Amino acid sequence: MRNSAKSYMPLFVGDYLSDTMEFTVEEHGAYLLALMHQWHTGKFFAKNLQKVLQLSPHKFNKIFAVIEQKFVYDDDGRCYNARLERERLKVLEIQGKKAAAGRLGAQKRWGESDSTCHKHTQPAAIGKPIAPTQPNTITTILNKENSIPAETAGNHYRFAGQLVKLNHTDYEKLKQQNNKIADFDAVLGYADNVCLNENRQEKWYPRLLSILNFQNQQAVRNATNPTTKPRIVSAI
Repeated sequence: MRNSAKSYMPLFVGDYLSDTMEFTVEEHGAYLLALMHQWHTGKFFAKNLQKVLQLSPHKFNKIFAVIEQKFVYDDDGRCYNARLERERLKVLEIQGKKAAAGRLGAQKRWGESDSTCHKHTQPAAIGKPIAPTQPNTITTILNKENSIPAETAGNHYRFAGQLVKLNHTDYEKLKQQNNKIADFDAVLGYADNVCLNENRQEKWYPRLLSILNFQNQQAVRNATNPTTKPRIVSAI
């Protein structure tokens, strides 16, 4: 799946203005360009943002020190705005579903036309959906501590990403274990994107635990160290 969302980017004007009242014109420009960069490419390294903004190192450090509080960091050191990331992942999910539906439609059309000529063969499945009896979650138990029960057919997920899928029980369990994370769903969305980009497939759960643990520890450090800048943002 492409990492880039559609060309339009949602901007919640009321939330944005109330959350950036202290910004100067330069800081507004830098922050908006940073959000656009994230929308187009995903999470990014600060040094890459300097190239996007085309600022000198001194000027960039001065401005980024102000807008940095609007971003969180992953365990690889890349930053992203939590709310924008949730919106971006929603768009990517919709794009993926539409693409899968188009492939399924094409498969059905070609399958019907070829059925009279190839009675004993099946056309190759393109984007074939997983049958209800084969849930799209962990099917191989890694070990008792690093695995969760597979979701049974007919149940509903509390969080359902492209790869990361948690039922209500597992969602609440992990949220309680990592209760210092301010925006739990945003971190889950980020973890789902990481697992997708790393092609984790059925091995996403240990990676999810690692990301949650890192974010939770970072939140604890921010809370216990008054000199550390908070890296949780409530609005774009």
